[in-house]
Amino acid sequence: LPKEEVDRLVELRTENRTNSLFKGGGVDASRVAFSFTDVEKRADDDDAMDDEDNVKKADDDDDDEADAASDDDVEFTGHSGGGVQSYQHARCHCTEFPFASTNHKDDCCSKCMCFVCDVPVSQCAQWDQHCHATDVGKEATMWKARRTAGREISFGYAAKTWLDTVGFADFGNGREKGSGYGSNKGNVGQFLNRLLGLKLMQQNLLFEVFAKLVETTVRTARREGKFDEAIMEYDGRKVEITDETDVVPAAGEKGALCHLCVQIDRGIAYTDAAQRLKEADADRAAAALQRAAGSGRAVPRRSHNGFYRGRNVNPIAKKRLVCMALQSRSHVPGESSFTLRVFRPKSGLSQMPLVDFLQKYVKCDPKDVEREWAEEYANKDCWHGPKCKNKATCEVGKRIVSKHVLAGSLLDSMRSAEKIVSRKYANEYKMKVVRVVEKEDDTPKDGGQSVVAVEVPTIYIDEVLDGLAAESELGAEDV
Repeated sequence: LPKEEVDRLVELRTENRTNSLFKGGGVDASRVAFSFTDVEKRADDDDAMDDEDNVKKADDDDDDEADAASDDDVEFTGHSGGGVQSYQHARCHCTEFPFASTNHKDDCCSKCMCFVCDVPVSQCAQWDQHCHATDVGKEATMWKARRTAGREISFGYAAKTWLDTVGFADFGNGREKGSGYGSNKGNVGQFLNRLLGLKLMQQNLLFEVFAKLVETTVRTARREGKFDEAIMEYDGRKVEITDETDVVPAAGEKGALCHLCVQIDRGIAYTDAAQRLKEADADRAAAALQRAAGSGRAVPRRSHNGFYRGRNVNPIAKKRLVCMALQSRSHVPGESSFTLRVFRPKSGLSQMPLVDFLQKYVKCDPKDVEREWAEEYANKDCWHGPKCKNKATCEVGKRIVSKHVLAGSLLDSMRSAEKIVSRKYANEYKMKVVRVVEKEDDTPKDGGQSVVAVEVPTIYIDEVLDGLAAESELGAEDV
């Protein structure tokens, strides 16, 4: 090897030997001490290097005034800034309220943190006990163990432990019959009932997770067209049955199957929207007074009720849309899960998560959107405008829409319609059961019809009607 490489290897071996020496390589740490000396002079004195007597013990007190005077000591003269108080720190490390001479629970600065939970003291659920946590003294080992255990335990492990206390440790794991576990699989009512046996904080945490899982499952099922919404009622300012024809005549005990054309006016006038907002604000103010009376102090909460305008231009309508939102009560603890009821001039009522809504719309003064609201409400065209290529059938963003439903033998008609659609389009579409109540000015019409029927999408209605008629003729021939 070249001389440079050999010298480099020797330096590396020396460095490694030195590192192992001072990293616990069999040397008694109590016999190692450092002092500020002349390195070159020390290196030249081989006898001094080999003389063990020259090595001082770390715990020996050397009263030699001459040596003390010759050492370059470091003296702490002060500091700038706020010191520990400028940053978050454990309660036991607080300098504003010394841990040894102040009340552990009540005397805390704004930066004090719980030593065990590592959260601000105001957010610690067990502050009555955790306020005494410290990293020094007789109980330091216990508090450090609790702090470590709190960091290592996951929410899944905690949830399993909590459910174990009420008999749901292996809920839904499919144990043998009679064990009380596998037989409970899918029993939501029993799960919620057992949940009441836990502490309030545990109930809120588990129920929040449960509610969000349900919300995610429902959203996925809706996106895939597999969600059964039971019976839904058509909502609108005006609902009218415009046409009724028999598809399959009555035969024996089976009644006739009728095709109904339903026209729905979903629009909301500006005056109606402003009145709903006024009533919602009045209800909110009354609820705030009740909370203040119950707790002794007012709890300020931000209101999301009001009129909004889109942040960006809608790519379909080619303009910024306006709407009015009312904040509905959340079904899970915490404001992060709020759902807003959104009212639009033409399409009426819908629901939207709070986070998604605030990303798309910005709050504005009611008077600023009054003219836009009135113009959009009066416009009966779809969002594509009067030049839409499918103007006769397009109902995207239209105020007045038409629905097709089948009334009569619901069970047979639903199954037959689903088979026809699946056979024709290779699409497993689930028909919806709806309730049609004729309305006028958002109130049931005197003498109007009220029927329960199966909704058929407009794109499938012709094939479904032809298929049902053909099946009826074949059945009549067989008889």
